[in-house]
Amino acid sequence: MRVFLSRLFLGALVGVMARGATLTAAERPLQVVTLNTVLTELAREVGGDQVEVKGIVRPGVDPHTFDPSAMDLRAMVDAD
Repeated sequence: MRVFLSRLFLGALVGVMARGATLTAAERPLQVVTLNTVLTELAREVGGDQVEVKGIVRPGVDPHTFDPSAMDLRAMVDAD
């Protein structure tokens, strides 16, 4: 699971970087959802103004026992 999430996040970062050069003022920011507080901060730093990051797992919550809500699942599905 950890390897899958790492690959998923790295793929999202590559997408952010590739898309960054083609953004226009009329486009909305890339929607990114993360499942780890460290990845949330990393995505915000790398993406800057070109991304809107939503961290699903909040600070202080054990990710091993985290149970996502329906809204969390919807955010993941709707993310770019």
